[in-house]
Amino acid sequence: MANTTLIGRMPALLAAMSLVGCAPASIPASSAPPDVPPLRGIVQFEPQRRIAATTTEIGTGATVSLIDPVSGNTIATTLTTPSGQFILTFSNNFRAVANQPYFLEGAKGLSSGGGSNRAGASFARLRTLVAFQTSSWNSLSGQNVTLGTTSTALAALSNLRNLNTAQNLALLGTLTINAPSTNGGITTPDTYSGTPDINDTDFHRTWDLVSRALAQDNDPIASLIYRDPASTSASITLAPGFNTRPGIAQGSDGWMLFDVTPGTASAGTPFTIRGQGLPTATSSVTVWIGSATCSVSTASADGTWVTATVPAMATGSYQMEVDIGQWANRTLSFVVQ
Repeated sequence: MANTTLIGRMPALLAAMSLVGCAPASIPASSAPPDVPPLRGIVQFEPQRRIAATTTEIGTGATVSLIDPVSGNTIATTLTTPSGQFILTFSNNFRAVANQPYFLEGAKGLSSGGGSNRAGASFARLRTLVAFQTSSWNSLSGQNVTLGTTSTALAALSNLRNLNTAQNLALLGTLTINAPSTNGGITTPDTYSGTPDINDTDFHRTWDLVSRALAQDNDPIASLIYRDPASTSASITLAPGFNTRPGIAQGSDGWMLFDVTPGTASAGTPFTIRGQGLPTATSSVTVWIGSATCSVSTASADGTWVTATVPAMATGSYQMEVDIGQWANRTLSFVVQ
């Protein structure tokens, strides 16, 4: 029986790596039967982000793998060509389960100071979701398979939130490649049409974390963390990370909160928020108690604390939010008496 074949192109990891590289001298033509046509993609460039890894250091090839999300097993692997294309051929005993989402992943060891894949070097991955539907492969970007920062953001959100099969299938075809979109001051290179399980705001914020992780030579799949928004009022230690409003964070972003003292005070009382990596300018921090904004008066030169004042407001227990740039920490609570 003929082998089934998945064909595509993957975009450069332009924030930190490029999925280009050496491939075998020739790639065999697809032997897929007529009901399993090849799936083709396009390289997506992202010039607005700083490139940490150069195309020279990553020109030795990237590994592309199809992964069973249930078992975590790798089904098949191949290497990208110098232009970023790949053909993933499966063994004769592999049968794609119809309407079952799979992870399609591209991975590359970076140099991080002296030679790709050396001991201690960084390792980065891009992902998308694919499924075999109606005799063809479909992906987050439709039938043009693209592994990029936007597909990685959606695949990571799907994984972190434990979306079920139906929810993952609803994500297929929701990415429009090379159609920039903006939400909350964050512009992504592609447009996400949205589903009830992942809204556009969550997508843009997670993309920003993915892109910045790659710009820092970090693996976005490994560096992202998640907490259910329903539990964000509970005080926890995220070292060295922080929570965004939807509960997604990058552990290497470098700022977090420890506590607020006093935790109970009346209107007009100053309080101190202690943490790590906080801005040294008061204008760079916004503090909320519930829906009321606090006046931030001072900030330490070493980024370990800021002081603010309880605004005039009703007594009660509130969730505190500290905003720095596009991101917010909501791990502290406060009682106004």
